[in-house]
Formats: sequence, structure tokens, C-alpha cells
Amino acid sequence: MSPEENRNVENSNTDKRERDIVKIDPETRIWGFEGCGIMWNFYLDEDEARRRADDRDIVKVTLKEGYDLDNTRRQEMGFKEISREDFERILLDDRDRSER
Repeated sequence: MSPEENRNVENSNTDKRERDIVKIDPETRIWGFEGCGIMWNFYLDEDEARRRADDRDIVKVTLKEGYDLDNTRRQEMGFKEISREDFERILLDDRDRSER
């Protein structure tokens, strides 16, 4: 496949993923823990969060609260803030991987 064809496929996949994003209700409960490097790790599924947390404490928060915690930590560490859509996309991507 030529570089141009490869780029077209990548763009097509990105466009499809953009359309596949479903808005998650801000009051949806998510579960998370402080992971390596002190960043937060959040999941839509409580069992998945507990499995990945090992011996770390789990918090149960709304999507909005989790997004705020994540972005506050990013700012404290000097990282760029992410959009709410990107935060939702990360949650959905993690869910998709665990369902495979």
C-alpha cells in the first residue's frame, strides 16, 4: 500500500471513530485509581477498574468529576488539558479492549 493509500485508510478509520463516539451522560458513574506516575486511570466497568488497580484504592465518581480530577492532575504535572470528548473516547477505548 502506498503512503497516500495508507494515509487515506488512517483518515477513514479516524472519521469512523469520530462518528462512533456516543456522548456519555456527565452523571454516569465511573471507577478509577491513581496509577503509575500519579495519573488517574478511569473505567466504565467497576470490575475492570478493580482488576487493574491491584492494591490501589478505587474511587467511584461521576464522569464530570473524573474528567475534572484527570485534568487537574494533568495541569499539576505540566501536561495539556484534554477535551471531554477525548476523555470519553479513552473510556470507550478501554472498554472495547476489555471486551475483546
